[in-house]
Amino acid sequence: MKKCGLVEEIRNEAVHPKVIPFEKGMEERRKVVPTINTIIDLIYPDSS
Repeated sequence: MKKCGLVEEIRNEAVHPKVIPFEKGMEERRKVVPTINTIIDLIYPDSS
């Protein structure tokens, strides 16, 4: 079953040339979040 089928049909290819599956997006997010949290801790050491 293709979850993004409807999105692929209506998307503006100039703005969104590639639609990735939700699972792939979450996997990429998991890779980036620890780096962002580390940077926030460096910039705002008293916030955590």
